Amino acid sequence: MAKRNCSMVTQLAYELEMLRAEHANAEQMREKATKALAVANTRMEVIIKYRAKMDIQEKEKKLTVLSQEYDKQVEIINDKIINKTTLERKAKHHTELQQKVEEVEKKAVQRPAEVETKLDSSEKAHE
Repeated sequence: MAKRNCSMVTQLAYELEMLRAEHANAEQMREKATKALAVANTRMEVIIKYRAKMDIQEKEKKLTVLSQEYDKQVEIINDKIINKTTLERKAKHHTELQQKVEEVEKKAVQRPAEVETKLDSSEKAHE
């Protein structure tokens, strides 16, 4: 019986050592997994930051291009507005000049008639 008990104790001690070894292996595996997860998280964070940086740079380039295009369009519109106002001013000035020319022509037509009337009255006065 003592031999049997001794054998059982040896068996239980062996199983205990096996459980302790399995527990130690499980702890090591858990630590490895934790470290691997931390490394993966760090890598993922670096990748996300890199992609975000690239995305921001791309958006900034696009914004710059759009801003330049907007400035060009504004300049074109401003030029059109200036041209239109210049043409309107020229048209108004042309109309004013035409009116003055018409007035001068009317005066020119009326003047010979007035001169003739004055000449006639002068000739009658001399007679």
